[in-house]
Amino acid sequence: MAKEWYGHGQWNAPYWFVGPEPGMAKTEGDDLTERCLAWQRAGGGSLIDCARYHKALKIDSWHSANAQLQPTWGKLIRLLLSFQGQKLSRQMIVNYQRGHWGGDGGETCVIELSPLAANNTGVDRDRKRFLTDRTAFLRSTILQCKPTFVVMYGKGCLSQWQQIAGGEFDNQGIREIGTTIALTTKHPVARGARNQDWEQLGKLLRARCSEGNSR
Repeated sequence: MAKEWYGHGQWNAPYWFVGPEPGMAKTEGDDLTERCLAWQRAGGGSLIDCARYHKALKIDSWHSANAQLQPTWGKLIRLLLSFQGQKLSRQMIVNYQRGHWGGDGGETCVIELSPLAANNTGVDRDRKRFLTDRTAFLRSTILQCKPTFVVMYGKGCLSQWQQIAGGEFDNQGIREIGTTIALTTKHPVARGARNQDWEQLGKLLRARCSEGNSR
């Protein structure tokens, strides 16, 4: 799983989101056995439908009829819907999370540098064993699949984001990867993260993508 699983969605999706690693509730303890088994039950591929995986993990709070907003996903979905020029509401974001986020046939690719979930980055995980190969794979796959944009979040992974992007980002956190616009930014649950900041990032990406299309 640590080597082969990247996350949810499909590689040919136009909108990519790349994070450091999945979060993990304290109630799960520090045992990844159930997550490994859930990955296997849900198909064991490089990408797995988000709702199907969490159903296999017996977590239904994000995809049920009364779904709660997942904090990290909520900010990223807010960015995406802002990019698309949609009028935002909390319910719209919850509905997107429940029915579309990281779906097999959807428009998002929601992936991680390391798939080994942890409650925080201070938890002991073997994050480096496959890091070089996974970083190189993500860069080559972006160049091959040519998504519209890639959002890479978590300032602690800036070195890997630069490797994926092929160099440093500009003062707005933007760099082009071929025809793809890449954005690096803070983690959605970093201290001080506001909804309007993510809406502005969506508008920034829309403007930069429009500039690229007009060349």
